[in-house]
Amino acid sequence: MSEGTVPPGDPVPPSGFPHLERKPAPAPMKWGLVGCAFLSLILIVGLVFLGTRAKDLLGGILGQMETQIVGSCTPDVTPAQREEFRTAWRQFTARAKEGKLDRQALAAFKEKTTAALQDGVVTPQELKELTDVARSGAK
Repeated sequence: MSEGTVPPGDPVPPSGFPHLERKPAPAPMKWGLVGCAFLSLILIVGLVFLGTRAKDLLGGILGQMETQIVGSCTPDVTPAQREEFRTAWRQFTARAKEGKLDRQALAAFKEKTTAALQDGVVTPQELKELTDVARSGAK
């Protein structure tokens, strides 16, 4: 071969630096990137949906908690005590839905609820404590 010719199968790019030339990405790499972009889009849409529905989800969870607490009350809990709890609970959940409930109040209420429901029954004293915690969080 003469000095000015390029051997077949070994083309020299226009820049003259073969190691710096971009080579097209293999097809699986392209489809992998497309798949990741699609999954990212689904994740973003899911997070936006969750963000817009978070208040409804929180309301549903708190509603179930109220039902469980009131349903677990012993027979010696009076209807007046139950109504007092429900009133404090409504105020508590309203503040939670508005995002005005501080973490300490929520943590305190969760701790009291877990302790009260641990044995499956809620006594008048436990309901009073839950009512007080709900009131303090609703302020």
